[in-house]
Amino acid sequence: MEDTDQMSAIEFNDMKSFFVSLVSRMIIGDTAIRIGVVTYADGATTVFPLNQYSTGSGIITAITNINQGSNAYNRSSRYVDKTLKHIQMNFFTTANGDRSNAPNYYILLVKGPSAEGKAAAFSSAVRAIDSSEVFIVGNSKFIDLHNVMSY
Repeated sequence: MEDTDQMSAIEFNDMKSFFVSLVSRMIIGDTAIRIGVVTYADGATTVFPLNQYSTGSGIITAITNINQGSNAYNRSSRYVDKTLKHIQMNFFTTANGDRSNAPNYYILLVKGPSAEGKAAAFSSAVRAIDSSEVFIVGNSKFIDLHNVMSY
């Protein structure tokens, strides 16, 4: 979830509502779908790992309780490439509940493109993701996905 200072409180809550709606339609469990959340701006931090909650209601409560304005990173820029690297290196790990026999999915919620001049770094980071699916969800009022994904 994007957490830049360019996001209004309403937009941030809309992103949380999107995730809550998505999770409410899934079968969650230790042997089913596992969900974790990362927030990002010019850096990224894991809000909760894949193995922290094993029920849909637990995940929904955790998402609802995410506060805007993490102190783990500077909120002035949007570095999606750094976020994807954080997820690859620090999030999808066995210690965080990743399973080698289950596919990994990235759902990237964005308000706009990566920071100026970072489209190439973002594209490179997406191409480096192995055996995973990446879904980008953006507000079309603010984002041109062609700029986000230009190779």
